[in-house]
Amino acid sequence: MIDYLVKYILYGIHDIELTSTKTITVEEYIEDEELRDDVILEKLKDYLETDWVEIIDYKPVNEQDNLYRFTEDDVYFDYDYQADYNEKFREVVGNKDVKEILDIIKGYKQINRI
Repeated sequence: MIDYLVKYILYGIHDIELTSTKTITVEEYIEDEELRDDVILEKLKDYLETDWVEIIDYKPVNEQDNLYRFTEDDVYFDYDYQADYNEKFREVVGNKDVKEILDIIKGYKQINRI
């Protein structure tokens, strides 16, 4: 995901023009500049719920921050595969179950607590 800081003009009734900024998130990097412009404009229109908007300029928010952004898809755990994880874990630690290992870790932390 990439966040863009978008500066825009919102046109209102009686020739009123409001200038503001909004952070728009695009799910993936789009290399084609025209397509990226269109995607950002459509997301801005959806957010403002109007077609009477024009983008003045936009720039990516700190690109380094975007590299470390997590979504629910990144941390989703499907419990159907829990048995597979337990089997792989047992291969590494022996016949102990994951719960047994966590209990050992908790006990170790309590013993070494200062």
